[in-house]
Amino acid sequence: MAGVESASPRNTLKRTWSKAVHLQIVLALSVAILLQGSVSHAEEAAHGSDQQPKTDISKAIYQPGPAVIAPRVTKRFAEPGMTLNPVAIDIDGRGNVYVAEGWRMGKGAPSIVHSPMVRSNSLPLDLQRQTIEQRAEHVESLIKNGYFTREDFTGRADLLRLLKDTDGDGIADQSSIFAGGFNDKLDGVASGVLQLNGKVLFACIPNLWLLEDKDGDGDADKTTPGERTSLFYGFGLRWGYGGHDLHGLTKGPD
Repeated sequence: MAGVESASPRNTLKRTWSKAVHLQIVLALSVAILLQGSVSHAEEAAHGSDQQPKTDISKAIYQPGPAVIAPRVTKRFAEPGMTLNPVAIDIDGRGNVYVAEGWRMGKGAPSIVHSPMVRSNSLPLDLQRQTIEQRAEHVESLIKNGYFTREDFTGRADLLRLLKDTDGDGIADQSSIFAGGFNDKLDGVASGVLQLNGKVLFACIPNLWLLEDKDGDGDADKTTPGERTSLFYGFGLRWGYGGHDLHGLTKGPD
């Protein structure tokens, strides 16, 4: 009869196959839901539920555990006046603090945008420079033509200061100059310091200095042989925008 599907073996097979597929889908979804619930419970057991009470930070310092959240305590290490114009610091294994102080910014180490540099049309020469010697020649030309005095380039000195806590109370009680006199017409700004195995690397263009107190008098001076050595020379070809020189000394992987 028209409109009535005959119960042929082919149609029976199709209905049986459809029911089997439907059953498999239902079973797969059921298993997935059960597994998801098991994983969620396992994660809560391993990592803690979001519904657990929050840790009381004020008491966490007294409670043992994988992580202790302690209140941050900040206090002044050096009193005002013990160091001025700090640019970079480093701390050795004994708690001594080395501070690179930059005194020559704008005086001895001018920026290309400073008025005398602009009036002297120094930018083209600054961009073309290829050697430190050419920079020295430029300085002499600026002095000769009255844009600067020699005192402008040598009147101030960058230095490396040493702060010490001698009584162990966590506050510096001694301030001294570990290395000073960096006032050559090409020096500065002193912008990097790194202590390393009892010695100190000090970045003050055009040199990277190795400083060491060999005679135990608390400094690395010019007069004691071997206390002040230039490891590399030639940094800071251009003045550019002042202070963008030799920074960020850090220990490498080797």
